[in-house]
Amino acid sequence: MTKSQTLRRETRAVEAYQALRQRILDGTVSPGERLTETALSAQFGMSRIPVREALNRLQAEGLVRSAARRGYVVPVLSRREMEDLFDARLALESYVAGRIADRITPAAVRALDELCDAREDVIRRADVQEFLKLGRQFHVILDEACGNTVILRMLQLATNPYFEIQQYRSVPLDVWWQLNGEHRLLVDALREGLRERVHHTLMAHMHHVRTVTCVNLD
Repeated sequence: MTKSQTLRRETRAVEAYQALRQRILDGTVSPGERLTETALSAQFGMSRIPVREALNRLQAEGLVRSAARRGYVVPVLSRREMEDLFDARLALESYVAGRIADRITPAAVRALDELCDAREDVIRRADVQEFLKLGRQFHVILDEACGNTVILRMLQLATNPYFEIQQYRSVPLDVWWQLNGEHRLLVDALREGLRERVHHTLMAHMHHVRTVTCVNLD
């Protein structure tokens, strides 16, 4: 395979990944729905190789699961599975909360403040995908500030954006405002360099997020 062919295949894999990921996040692909390389290749007008690479990437993110001899499916998480994810995330975020006050830069704090502003506009539009997207960006900045790349990768694995979107569709907007307010309290604590307050505020927020996300599970 030539260099140009390899680049073209990688480009198609990214296209397939982005298209399929969006279908999962917006609900076009339903929980439990079967996905096969053959069908997706036909839909996207490409060979099975880039589709397979896209599915492998989505599987690593927890958005699809391999089903023996049946291709892949969008998982339906149980209460226990979702609570296990959050328990892992809480343990990891506790580590982050203990380190970021002394490590985060003024530029990062400004970026967090701007995300809070942007989120207010999103709440007014009741755009659940964008609300959660900006929330993830907020937490990525926090997680990166702790300076531990292993923790960062583990946190990515402990986050399921598809499932969060499905749950937040039924969450009242006043709760969205509360969650964004908790982000602002955290930004204030970081700006003042108050280590204990940063830890308390972040962990209280994460426990609130856990409750909101898991409240309607069977």
